[in-house]
Amino acid sequence: MNLELDEDQRDLVAATTDVCAALAEGWRSLAHDNHAGSLKALADVGVLGVRHPGPEGTGLGPVEAVLAAQVCGAALAPTPLLVWADLVGPAIPGVLRGDLSVTGAFDPARGISFGGATAMVVVVDEHGAHAFDSGSVEWQAVGQVDPTTPRAVIRGGIPAGSALIADAGAAQRCRWQTYVLTAAHLVGAGSGAVDASVSYAKDRHQFGRPIGSFQAIKHLLADAYTAVEMARSQVLTAALCWAEDHPGAADQATAAAVVATRAALTAAETAIQVHGGMGFTAESIPHLYYKRALLLQNELDAAGASAGRLLHRDLTLHG
Repeated sequence: MNLELDEDQRDLVAATTDVCAALAEGWRSLAHDNHAGSLKALADVGVLGVRHPGPEGTGLGPVEAVLAAQVCGAALAPTPLLVWADLVGPAIPGVLRGDLSVTGAFDPARGISFGGATAMVVVVDEHGAHAFDSGSVEWQAVGQVDPTTPRAVIRGGIPAGSALIADAGAAQRCRWQTYVLTAAHLVGAGSGAVDASVSYAKDRHQFGRPIGSFQAIKHLLADAYTAVEMARSQVLTAALCWAEDHPGAADQATAAAVVATRAALTAAETAIQVHGGMGFTAESIPHLYYKRALLLQNELDAAGASAGRLLHRDLTLHG
């Protein structure tokens, strides 16, 4: 299985990096909104619907969707909005064009990220995926770990007028596809945390030299980098299995979710440690990576991603 990127994929990563660089400051802001402008910007360059066919999508595949998601994750893009836009695709017209924002949940009782702040909501249960207007239900705000991502619960359950946009089988596939896309954002967040740590370790001086020259700091950064790169490989493997309709795609997706969560948390914790006292402050970025990793860990847990599901499963891939 070849994990090397081709020229078109590298161009996609470069284009996504450029647009994310322009939007990152707004994404990191603690002012809550539905990010309508940034969603439109991502749609205009083909990132929002990268794996979906035209006219609303770009017509590429899961691997390209993962590559774009990793870049977005590093910039702390609003992950739930991007993941659910990808999942519903053309089933809700206008979403991939950035005209409508959408969020959703597999376990709405635990809270929905950006609940009440989007145009549409999707809730997945044993019958399938139900879509409805966000204004058709009553929302109650709940506590949040990520200050850039407000959360709320629905009071009263799924409204009677909701539309079934996916049956139970399709909804189950959406579940493990969520693992892959969210894991890609976690890899991006982990990579962003490592980059922030390396940059700080080069600039911060102590005893007359950069702290990055000290062996203890080197080992921390090396371990975090290795964890993120191993997770990146697993996420790409899961995306390739998805693209090829491999029978083990769901298991590989679960593995990607598990290792990416651990890698992102390790990298974010390392960033806080390397930044020292600054790492705990709101003015510094490490806490945002850490809180994003915790948020996405919760999202994956709510979707059913668990290392226990892989017990006695053969994850070997051939060819």
